[in-house]
Amino acid sequence: MMDYNLDYIGLENRPDYHAPTLVPLSAKGGKYYVCVTIPDVLRKGSQKQMMRSTGTTDPRVAKTKLVPLANQIYAEFDRKLTRLHKQYVNETNEIGFTQTIGDFSNVFVTNPLAIQMHGLDKDPALKITRLLPTWIQHLEDTNQGDYKERTSRFNKLNEFVQVVGDLNVQDVGKVHGYQYAKWNHAQGRANKTITSLNTKVSAFLTWCEQEGHIQENPLVNMKLSNFGKKSLPYLPFEPDELRGLFDQEMAEQDRLCLTILATTGARLDEIALLTWDQIKTDFGGLMYLDLRPDETVVKTDGSHRVIPIHSQIAPLLSGGKGRVFDYKIDRNGKAQNDASSQLMEYVRTVTRHPRKAVHSLRGTFKQMLENAGVTEEMVEQLETGQISLGEIERSMKDNAVEKRVNDKITGHSARDVSGKYGFGPLLIPRAIAVERLDLSFLNISKH
Repeated sequence: MMDYNLDYIGLENRPDYHAPTLVPLSAKGGKYYVCVTIPDVLRKGSQKQMMRSTGTTDPRVAKTKLVPLANQIYAEFDRKLTRLHKQYVNETNEIGFTQTIGDFSNVFVTNPLAIQMHGLDKDPALKITRLLPTWIQHLEDTNQGDYKERTSRFNKLNEFVQVVGDLNVQDVGKVHGYQYAKWNHAQGRANKTITSLNTKVSAFLTWCEQEGHIQENPLVNMKLSNFGKKSLPYLPFEPDELRGLFDQEMAEQDRLCLTILATTGARLDEIALLTWDQIKTDFGGLMYLDLRPDETVVKTDGSHRVIPIHSQIAPLLSGGKGRVFDYKIDRNGKAQNDASSQLMEYVRTVTRHPRKAVHSLRGTFKQMLENAGVTEEMVEQLETGQISLGEIERSMKDNAVEKRVNDKITGHSARDVSGKYGFGPLLIPRAIAVERLDLSFLNISKH
């Protein structure tokens, strides 16, 4: 199992237990101990706290041990509560109170508030925080999402617990989903984000349904349109911003990466991870990026495609081995974070607009394509030999590029598949459209 930092707590994530404290004990030679107040229902005799030694007198070292030792204590509380639950079930069965809701007389715990607080009338093993590590392990075992996504799901479920409490999953209802949505709305989160967070919680509850822990997922079909701010898209660069971006002095690989992004409409991670063997030449010297192989890291299945390279950019891609760029690859197999941190420095010198970023080059590229065009009929005529590439070029003139071609280039439609007769139409119309772009903003001769 990978280390997901599967804390029982996150410290603040256990509303049913007291928070831990770090205390130096003179009787123990000044060593620091992690102390947690024992819940009333588990307390025996005069002992009020459970402690674990950090084994050190150094407060800085002791602080690093706070979370794991507190987790040990909380795990012990969980085990004791489970035993109490089993005892409760046995005793209620023996005295016939199983079907008598709220009648806890003659049971070892007579305080109904304590019973409700600690969920002794229901299996503590079905609390959200108790099931969460098993669900994350299930996601890993079934290869669902990458490390980053699984960690995000774990953290957001803990956030859900902070808002609604560490409920038994059988007690979770739609009201808790809306409670979480209202809380996220108050945090200023966007509607798209709130919907995504609801999906993460709902996915956990779907798994609970599949495992037989609950009858059905209560968070399906929630109405969330009125929660959160409406998401605003990235804005394309203005012509002067685009020229200013490429007029800067910058590292050679950063310039090449930005150049490819600006002239292909590709996503940052697609280019940051690019390898030299993905750069190919066909059809009489036409260069293109081949993102069709299944092992290529792309955002969606429809993003597997071929991307033409403008003839002015082709000489910059002279060839090599391995990766084209050396941006650091993270544990999720992505390089976009390192690449973005470097490239955004150049973007911020030309604009401080919060909706303009490296990703804005995709929108800028699509705008540049608007005055180039090719129709589906032209593709079919080219395939059958009825017309030539030159005739297509002459006939296009100032028509707007067909949306199908635009989407194919930027990866917003069904994935490309190669075949005996299919590859030319996949690439050639896009290459023609791309070739019509004015790339003077790159000022290639200067750099």
